[in-house]
Amino acid sequence: DDSTDTWTPWAPCPHPNNGGPTVSPLVWRFDDVIGGVVLSDLMKDLDRGDIIEIRFDIEAACDFAGGTMQVETEYKNPCMETVNPDSVGTFLMAVRLPELTIEKTRTAPAAGAPVDCGVPVTWSIVVTNTGEIAAPVVWVEDTMEGGFTFASSTGGVDGGDNGYGGDPLVTTWEIVNLLPGPANAVTLTLTANSDGGSCEEIDNAVEAFWGCGIPDNDSSTKPGVDEGVGDQCLTDAEERDTDESTRQPTLGYLSVGMFPTEIDSCNDSTELTVVLENTGAVDAHNVDLVITLPPNVDYLLGTSLFGQGADSGVGVGPIGNPVQVGSVLTWYDVDVKGVGSDLTGVIEAGGDPNDTAVLKFRVESSCYTTANMAFDIRYYSCCDDTQY
Repeated sequence: DDSTDTWTPWAPCPHPNNGGPTVSPLVWRFDDVIGGVVLSDLMKDLDRGDIIEIRFDIEAACDFAGGTMQVETEYKNPCMETVNPDSVGTFLMAVRLPELTIEKTRTAPAAGAPVDCGVPVTWSIVVTNTGEIAAPVVWVEDTMEGGFTFASSTGGVDGGDNGYGGDPLVTTWEIVNLLPGPANAVTLTLTANSDGGSCEEIDNAVEAFWGCGIPDNDSSTKPGVDEGVGDQCLTDAEERDTDESTRQPTLGYLSVGMFPTEIDSCNDSTELTVVLENTGAVDAHNVDLVITLPPNVDYLLGTSLFGQGADSGVGVGPIGNPVQVGSVLTWYDVDVKGVGSDLTGVIEAGGDPNDTAVLKFRVESSCYTTANMAFDIRYYSCCDDTQY
């Protein structure tokens, strides 16, 4: 500006450091000449009230968290003596960052329900940018425990990739230019089979990173790590979500009913019916039943009957006597699994053909007064290694 509010047109200017390194400090010198442009043509003198503006672009690295920019100048006075005012202009440079949230939900089987062996399990992963600016590249990394094997994935630039780093339990996605706001959230899905070698290990964790640079639209290569573009980088968004699953058939789903609920004080024989119904989502295996009789009520030998089907009206047939220790009846051995040691090998999940087990037996009473009858059901999950 020539002090009369008349600005010259913007003109190309030599790069700082006479075309050398473009990292701090950036220095424009009066005698720089780049590409035929001579700074002395632009900065040869300043009349009183004149203004010089230099405009340039900068790019922030991934780890830039804000800071200050300092600007200082040097010039010659009318006597051509170099003057350095030793003054520094300091400008605060704040930073605007993407901010990610990640939410993982198991959609099948429903969240909170136990996971049976051999069934497909699906999760929905929602990644949202809650920051002020777009995230040029987002990297999402999901790690399953050893009770799963990968089946499929969707979302991201190419549907996701399994096996990052040679690990078949790791699935990764690349998302490009994730804009701010819930309306721009990206949903990823992951499906696995629950038939891995480590049967009880079925947790699943996911984490997210955002980065700068030019993405390669490939979910198998991690930006700034595997991709060759030098300006790529990733910042840990410190966002993680874990789905903690269980094999355990929920005890509340394995309901017990007994009929009748009252008996005579003194009688020769009363038949009791115990119904075990599994309304849950997974089978209960190697089921044992322990019943503690109240005082003055005795089990009658040879009266045990058992049947299994879709409801309590299933037919029953004779089975062996329980192991009896005092008033405690055990069908048959809570410490041993297998035929002859369990009341039944499996009570299937609710809705299956054999989700209800019926046990009938007879007792006799002698001067019986009202008391409780205790039931203890022992069973295993499909992994067959932990008793519940």
